[in-house]
Amino acid sequence: MKIKSPKFRVRSASFSDFEVGNGTSPSFNLDMDVKFGVKNTNFGHFNYEDGIVEFEYRGTRIGQVNVYEARARARSTRKVADSLELTSNGLSANSQSQLASDISSGIIPITSASKLDGKIHLMKVIKKKKFAHMNCTMEIVLATQSVQNIVCK
Repeated sequence: MKIKSPKFRVRSASFSDFEVGNGTSPSFNLDMDVKFGVKNTNFGHFNYEDGIVEFEYRGTRIGQVNVYEARARARSTRKVADSLELTSNGLSANSQSQLASDISSGIIPITSASKLDGKIHLMKVIKKKKFAHMNCTMEIVLATQSVQNIVCK
């Protein structure tokens, strides 16, 4: 029996606070409510440790959220919900100019990445270390104040 790595994905996201500045000083400050999923297709449960999900805009970190240790049951998906603040305060001058063009186009592209370390437990006897990786891209649409085109690899 082959033990597969669980999948860790962004399922959906919405905003509770949405502030975008344009013009001479482009910026954003967003409070995002995000839902993750840890999908375990194995016949044993997956115990994973604490992890961090980082959100980036063109390679610069704009926010992070902690994912606390838990268990994804056998052949099921563990749903995790959390909120975080995405802010453009730490962007470089080059990223600021790209942000100005992205805001004028109405779409801000962001990525999220993470790795959850854990173990698959089969029949209380076999324990195998596995990792759940996340690498997702998504777009913040300014007109509708929503997240669209969530693609995870």
